[in-house]
Amino acid sequence: MVLDLENPPVLFLEPITADIRPILDEAGLADVLAVEEPVWNTDFSWLRKELGKNLTKYPDELAVYVAYVDDKPASSGWVYFHPGTHFASLWGGSTLPEYRKKGLYTALVAVRVQEAIRRGYRFLTIDAGPMSRPIVARHGFQLLTTAYECNLKPA
Repeated sequence: MVLDLENPPVLFLEPITADIRPILDEAGLADVLAVEEPVWNTDFSWLRKELGKNLTKYPDELAVYVAYVDDKPASSGWVYFHPGTHFASLWGGSTLPEYRKKGLYTALVAVRVQEAIRRGYRFLTIDAGPMSRPIVARHGFQLLTTAYECNLKPA
């Protein structure tokens, strides 16, 4: 799905009222994992290493955010900026079940939309799953194609 940032929905341009903080170093990624691991019920230590590496080596190509409720991590998401293109891409976007339906996911999308616009990107893409697709579609993202996971098993 893609959103044209030249004319985004007004909702994404309004001031962010949720407590959303940028994660600037690997230590802060513990809060990302505090959301991702229980949501997906899996070990995301590899993600901490990958995001940490990218925050260190390519800080201009990645922005990571966590939404907090009562100072506890509640939702997380990040955006990659693809140099030499007009595209940025949304990743993550997970919210702990007890914090869903409170606007945190939409606020995280909005903060990443605003950052992509600030950096001069024209389009924002997302590989939206079944929970995210209705939310982002309601806010102007258009379906272009569908991606399917394929796994090659060695013979």
